[in-house]
Amino acid sequence: MKKLTVTTCLTLACALPFASKLQAKDEKVKLGDCPPAVQKALEEKAAGGEIKKVEKASEENGTVYEAEIKTKDGKEIEVTVTPEGKPVNTELKVKLAECPAAVQKAIAEKSAGGTVKEVEKVVAASGKVTYTAEIKPAKGDTMELKVTEEGKVLKFEVDKD
Repeated sequence: MKKLTVTTCLTLACALPFASKLQAKDEKVKLGDCPPAVQKALEEKAAGGEIKKVEKASEENGTVYEAEIKTKDGKEIEVTVTPEGKPVNTELKVKLAECPAAVQKAIAEKSAGGTVKEVEKVVAASGKVTYTAEIKPAKGDTMELKVTEEGKVLKFEVDKD
C-alpha cells in the first residue's frame, strides 16, 4: 500500500507541471462575450480601428484579455487588459531602425551571425518601455531578447512561443 501511495504521488508530481501548461492555453473569445469593462477599454484603445481578435489568457498574475487591433493609421498593436478593463501593456511591432540607439546596439550584439525576425515595443501601464526582439541565430533555437530603452538586457532565452 505504501509503495502504491509513493508511486501515485510521484506520478502526480511529474504530471502537475504539464497540467498547468495545458491550463495556460489562450482561449479565443468574442468581444461581446468579454466583461463590459474589457469591451469598453478595448474599444477606447482601438479608437475607431478594427479589433481583429480577442483572447482570454491565464497568466501568472491572473486572467487577462489580449486583443489584436489594427489602428486607423494601419498599425497593428496588441493590447492587454485585466477583467476590470485596466491596461496591462500595449505591444507595437517596430522596425529595428526605429528603436533607440542603445536598443539597436544590444540587439546587434545578441544577434551577431543571426537574423532579427521581429522587434516589438512594449509599453506597460506604468509607462515603462521595453523592447522584445525575436532572433534566429545561425545555429540553434529561436531566441527572445528583452531590453530596456537604455539597452540593458533583461532576458535572453529560447523563445517558448
